[in-house]
Amino acid sequence: MPVVEFAKGLTLDKVGHRTDDGRFAYSGNAAFGKTQHCRNDHDQVLYTAVLATGSHHSDAAAMKKLITEFTETVQRSKVCR
Repeated sequence: MPVVEFAKGLTLDKVGHRTDDGRFAYSGNAAFGKTQHCRNDHDQVLYTAVLATGSHHSDAAAMKKLITEFTETVQRSKVCR
C-alpha cells in the first residue's frame, strides 16, 4: 500500500508533500512513513505516523526530518524483522 493511502486512513487534512521515492508524505503538522525491509510478527509491512494536531505552528521541513528519523529508528528496532 502506498504511504499516501495509509495517511488517508489517519487524517482528513491534505498531505501535500512527498519524497521522490514515495516512502514519506508530510505536511506542516502531520507526517507518514513506510518502512523498508521491515515486517512485524504477522508479516505485515510497518508504517509510521506523527500527528501534531492542535498546534498552530506548521513546519513541513521539520515534519519531514522527524518522520524520516523516526521511521529509520523503527527499522532498526526489535519490532522490525
